[in-house]
Amino acid sequence: MLIDHGVPIDAALVDVALPGISGLTYATELQRAFPGARIVMMTGWLDGDQVTAARAHGPVLLKPFHPDALITVVEAFNGDSPSA
Repeated sequence: MLIDHGVPIDAALVDVALPGISGLTYATELQRAFPGARIVMMTGWLDGDQVTAARAHGPVLLKPFHPDALITVVEAFNGDSPSA
């Protein structure tokens, strides 16, 4: 499913529900192909098991979320957040 364009992926925002593939599977493939990549999962589902599984890949944002929530997560990845 992943296409390598020769450009490393540092971070990705992945929806748990993707057409044709589970977002959890896709995140696993991303982390396998790009071991240093940071993953942020997002979902509109409140299923506890799905959210728990998504957290294994990184932070989970529940949709709808404010763009500031994503900025906070990315800043924490970079150590720029005061709470990091």
